Amino acid sequence: MKKTLLRQVYPTYFATVVACLAAFALVATTLVRSFVYESAKRELRHTILLSEHVFFTPEGRPMPSDAETARLFSDVDIRLTVMTLSGTVLADSQAKADQLENHSTRPEFKQALSSGEGSATRTSKSIGSDLLYLARTVVRDGKPIAVIRASMPLPILTHTLSAFYLQIAIGGALILAAAAALAFASVKRINRPLFELELAAKRFGEGDLSYRSRISEPEEIKTLSETMNAMAGELKAQIEDVERRRREAEAILAGMAEGVIVLDESFVVVKTNDSALRLVPVSDGADPVGKSLLEAFRATELQRIAKDALGARKSVEGNLTIYAETPRHLQVYAAPIPGREGGGCLLVLHDMTRLIQLENIRRDFVANVSHELKTPITSIKGFVETLSDGAVDDPGQARRFLDIIAKHAGRLEDIIEDLMALARLEQQEGLPLEAEPIPLLLILEDVRLVCRIKAAEKRISVAIFCPEDLTVKVNKTLIEQAFVNLLDNAVKYSGEGTTVRMEAFAERGDIVAKVIDEGRGIPVKDLPRIFERFYRVDKGRSRDAGGTGLGLAIVKHVMAAHGGTVSAESWEGAGSTFTLRFPREPRNGKSK
Repeated sequence: MKKTLLRQVYPTYFATVVACLAAFALVATTLVRSFVYESAKRELRHTILLSEHVFFTPEGRPMPSDAETARLFSDVDIRLTVMTLSGTVLADSQAKADQLENHSTRPEFKQALSSGEGSATRTSKSIGSDLLYLARTVVRDGKPIAVIRASMPLPILTHTLSAFYLQIAIGGALILAAAAALAFASVKRINRPLFELELAAKRFGEGDLSYRSRISEPEEIKTLSETMNAMAGELKAQIEDVERRRREAEAILAGMAEGVIVLDESFVVVKTNDSALRLVPVSDGADPVGKSLLEAFRATELQRIAKDALGARKSVEGNLTIYAETPRHLQVYAAPIPGREGGGCLLVLHDMTRLIQLENIRRDFVANVSHELKTPITSIKGFVETLSDGAVDDPGQARRFLDIIAKHAGRLEDIIEDLMALARLEQQEGLPLEAEPIPLLLILEDVRLVCRIKAAEKRISVAIFCPEDLTVKVNKTLIEQAFVNLLDNAVKYSGEGTTVRMEAFAERGDIVAKVIDEGRGIPVKDLPRIFERFYRVDKGRSRDAGGTGLGLAIVKHVMAAHGGTVSAESWEGAGSTFTLRFPREPRNGKSK
């Protein structure tokens, strides 16, 4: 049998029409079902709002009863239930409240308590019917005081849906018949060149823009074919250019340290980058695209800045502080997006937290240095003036004043040396650290030797407990300085005749060293700050003991340079324990 164009094309046309109608019917039934259920929920919501005003006084005291709810809802197919926040039923329009069980486990009740509104579909145990439930919390003065639930029998919705489905089926059948007839008439008139055009169009529609139709006649269809081929080539080039630009834009957004949020005219999030999600956490951790700015990020100040930019139709800058585990300070740049259909707004977020922290550190450092240097300089200046005024002629007084001047000059020298040590350690940060394996016992014995004179003056014994084979890969000079600072502090602030212990051992892959004294201890409130520069627990006694206030800060930087940590524990009147934890291999270390 000869394969005519009708036999070749018509089944495809007919199948296409059927598929389109099936898809349309599926979408239509889905939309209709959604519309019917949403309409039912809207009706239930209006019923709840009306009953809320009827049953609750402005002070929020519940006053419903079974009789009253039954009277108000006897002529409608809606069942109303009023409950306390604990799930106890206060009133019901179709059952006795005192015979109903506690509703706190109902899903719609739980959703209402957590988000203000909840819905569910299930069989009612009390009346034995399938119902659509909608529950809402009653709020007075900003606080929930009760929950009102309305429900509607599902057969009502099923009946309504059946009517809609019947109309869709009849309409689809009519459309199918008309399309079949039209397709039959069209196929009878067309020929192979037109079929080739159809095939080309189909390939273009599927995204295959490299396909080309080849038609030699008739002239009209040939011209149309050439035009379609040229159009496909131009469109392919444009799509490739758009795709390239899109990839470039996405790469730029992904690589930006600044957060970027794109909003439409209704303040709905259109696009974000990873930096924005890092700087301003999403409220529920989900993708913010498609949500309103306030719903996604819960930042009212960010919403205000965006509104100002769209309202003024110009760029606006503002500051925003995000309070999480640690506060994050952001500078926000907002600008309307020119040329975007319907308008929109671009938000660019700059993280200023580190700059603000550095500025605070710089300000505190300058203030502390000035304060620490001022005391010895003032003392030196005062005693020099005293000597100039005649005290130099009294040998006894002159000698005492010169000793005081020498003492303060030595203190200035100690402060400057410690500041230079800190500066060297800070320059070392991020650079490879020269380290070598050294027995930790050897380091501790050298440190004890350095501090032996001060310990002997106070009759303090220094005990070492460290395995001989315990080796740590460190920079010997820096680590000795850290241990000397800790041991010197332990001796300095311990009473006469006490014992200071230096212990070292391996623990879970790390090496731990401790300096334990029996001194007066450190107050709990001061422990978090003792490693800050110039921070003193007792400023007067610390200066009298000769400390610069930089020793523990140096210890902290030395440990950071080795990829380790330092911590302190203390009990007032019972001594302090400083713990140094070394990794087996320093993160930024290298062997000599």
